[in-house]
Amino acid sequence: MQKPPLHPWFDVGDLAPVVELRSADGRTKPITRMAGRTAVVHVAVGPADPAPVAAALAARAGEFADAGADLYLVRHGGPEAVAGSPSDGLTALADPAGALAHNLHLEKPTTVVFDRASRLAAVLPLDDSPGDGPAGHAEACLALVRDRLPPERFREGPPVQAPVMVIPNVLSPEWCRWLIQVHDREGNAPSGFLQQVKGESVLLSDDEVKVRRDHVVPEGSPLEAEIRHIFSRRVIPEIARATHSPIQRHELFKIVRYEAEEGGHFRPHRDNTASAGRTRRFAVTLNLNTGDYDGGHLVFPEYGEVGYRPAAGEAVVFSCSLLHEARPVTRGTRYVLLAFLH
Repeated sequence: MQKPPLHPWFDVGDLAPVVELRSADGRTKPITRMAGRTAVVHVAVGPADPAPVAAALAARAGEFADAGADLYLVRHGGPEAVAGSPSDGLTALADPAGALAHNLHLEKPTTVVFDRASRLAAVLPLDDSPGDGPAGHAEACLALVRDRLPPERFREGPPVQAPVMVIPNVLSPEWCRWLIQVHDREGNAPSGFLQQVKGESVLLSDDEVKVRRDHVVPEGSPLEAEIRHIFSRRVIPEIARATHSPIQRHELFKIVRYEAEEGGHFRPHRDNTASAGRTRRFAVTLNLNTGDYDGGHLVFPEYGEVGYRPAAGEAVVFSCSLLHEARPVTRGTRYVLLAFLH
């Protein structure tokens, strides 16, 4: 298996590019102002008339709305370019500089989907859709929104949960599989834990506390640079948006394995109690696989028995001050990418 390429432009999982879109009356509408609901945005690229696909999407507007999504058409040009464009269930926006298509590296008509937090969730070129032309494309877009981005239903009061962030699509399935291979192929070793002993940080080993095998991504390696680049695009901006905390550096990334046959687990602990870790601000736990193991939940005991087990490619970000544990894996193998951010 070859290492998947790192897309040089905006890609799935990235926050929407900052571009200035305008309505027919000249008012600005950035992508980030679409937040709170899924945004299905057809970007008209090239000379083809976008009216047929816009009409096909608009014809399903009620179904998109029921799925928690709003529809948009973006055309290159000034506000006059969208004057008189179809408006029933679909908002037409002008892109004077063509910046959205440029940033997303679109070379043909494409519908892009942004999730509730303005992260790029999918890219669907018009001519790649199954079915019959614009109607088939609209059906493919609707199916994707229904299957992958279900709406959040209102409920009375929040559930009891730890103050954590769950960030989807940080790594693609290909990247997850590649990192698992790196762990297994390039070596790993039993993992210890830091503890303060007589005023000093000491690395200890105790199977009653922790059973895990780690592959440390070498400092200065191309892989470290690529993971850092991905974090700078998909993790750091989310932390800044939610906490106003500037992240200046990271510790070495670790690809780790919890094996059921070994009793893989990590008892409740905090990540910043030893002096060597007191400047740690946030921990990142990014699952590389899911569905092929049992147990292995991330639990924050101070906030109850809520277990977090995000999908492959998703990350849980939390303060290093929070008490947390990795519950035992009871079947199969759990792989995780770990990071500490300062």
